Amino acid sequence: MKRRITNKELDELKNIENLLGELKKEKQPEQCKQEIHIPEVKVEKKHWIDEIVMTKHANQRASERFQFNKEKAIEYFREQLKKATRIGKVVDEGGNEGYLYGIDQIAIIVSIDLKEIKTVYRKGSVSVYEPIRNTLCELHKKELRKLERKEQTCLKRLTVYKYESAIEKSELEYRIYKTKSPSIKMVCKARIKALDERLVELENEIDQIKKNRNLVAKSLVSVI
Repeated sequence: MKRRITNKELDELKNIENLLGELKKEKQPEQCKQEIHIPEVKVEKKHWIDEIVMTKHANQRASERFQFNKEKAIEYFREQLKKATRIGKVVDEGGNEGYLYGIDQIAIIVSIDLKEIKTVYRKGSVSVYEPIRNTLCELHKKELRKLERKEQTCLKRLTVYKYESAIEKSELEYRIYKTKSPSIKMVCKARIKALDERLVELENEIDQIKKNRNLVAKSLVSVI
C-alpha cells in the first residue's frame, strides 16, 4: 500500500520548492550594462624622425629659405615633423614622389621610405578666418582623397592598356612582316601610331592629376 504524505511532509516539500525558487532567482545573471565603444584613433608613429637626415638639396633650401646651417636645420625640422600633419603624396622638385608634411605654413617633403627630408619651404603668410579654418581643411582633404582615387583608377587603366596594346601591336607588326600589300602595311602602321598616341594621352592624364594633387596639398599647408 502506498503511504500517504502527511501534512507536515507536504509543508516541508513546499518549503524546499520555495527555497529552490529563491536560489534560481539569485543565479540569474544581472542585466548586462551597455558597453560604450570608443573608436580607436589611429596615430601615426613617428619613431623614424630621430633617424631622418636631410639631403644636400634640402640643406640648400633650408639655408636659402630659413637661413639655417646644417646643424640647426636638421634639429629644427626633426622637431617640426614631430608635430606636423601628413597631408599626402606629392612630387618633389626632382620629380620624385614623397610625403608632404605641413605645420604653421611650413612644408616638409619626406622620401617615401621616411629616411630623408627632400626639401623644405614656406607656403607664405596667409591669414585664415578661424571659424572657417576647419571647413577649409576638410575641403582640401576631400579634394585630395578624390584626386588620389582618380589617380589609382587611371593607373590601373594604364596598366591594362599597356598589356592589351602590347599584344595588339605584336599582332600588327607580325602582319606587317608577313603581308606584301602596301595598303595593309599602311593601315597596320596607322593603328600602331594610334595605340602609341593613346598611351601618351593616358600618361599625360596621370601627370596632370599628380600636378593637381600637388597644388591642393601645398594649398592645404597654408590653412593648417
